[in-house]
Amino acid sequence: MINLLMRLAVANPFPDVPADAGGIQNILSIVLAVVAAVTVIFIIINAIRYSTSLGDPQATAKIRDSIVYAAIGLIVVLTAETIVTVVIGKL
Repeated sequence: MINLLMRLAVANPFPDVPADAGGIQNILSIVLAVVAAVTVIFIIINAIRYSTSLGDPQATAKIRDSIVYAAIGLIVVLTAETIVTVVIGKL
């Protein structure tokens, strides 16, 4: 068991991939797509919760805040993606 752990500790489990602009851009595109999809799903779920909250002021305020925070998070992610794209383009 100890020999197996020693071999795993020495072995490199990650492939050697060069960190060029194309690779970084591909990873960034995948991450952006996942974050955007999760955010849209989150907004849809909260919109359904908002419409079924039966006018409870506290519940609607919490749900509305959740939708606003999700939208702000999406804007932050899009801004970060734009900044990284500009920096990669200048390298």
